[in-house]
Amino acid sequence: MRRKDRNITHLILGVFGFVTLAWFINSFPPDKLVYLIVFYLTVFLSSLFLSFFILNNTRLSLLLSFTLTIFLILRYLDLHHPIYIVLLLASLISLELSLRKR
Repeated sequence: MRRKDRNITHLILGVFGFVTLAWFINSFPPDKLVYLIVFYLTVFLSSLFLSFFILNNTRLSLLLSFTLTIFLILRYLDLHHPIYIVLLLASLISLELSLRKR
């Protein structure tokens, strides 16, 4: 069985995304909805490309990036109760099991 080669472009885009995210955090306050949308989109894309490179699995990378983004949105909305983390992890595991190829 042949392994897929890792694409260096995903690593470059992921690192560039996190550098852009650091610049964005230092430059703009989170007081407008547009800034929040750009922030969460940048977090999603940066984590997506880095997880593409690290895991070399598209489905799992999408699930992890989506889960991270939802977690950060929940934290922004002051939903800090541990049950939300448990429910989010349960949703991640159930989606992974339902989307797995048999």
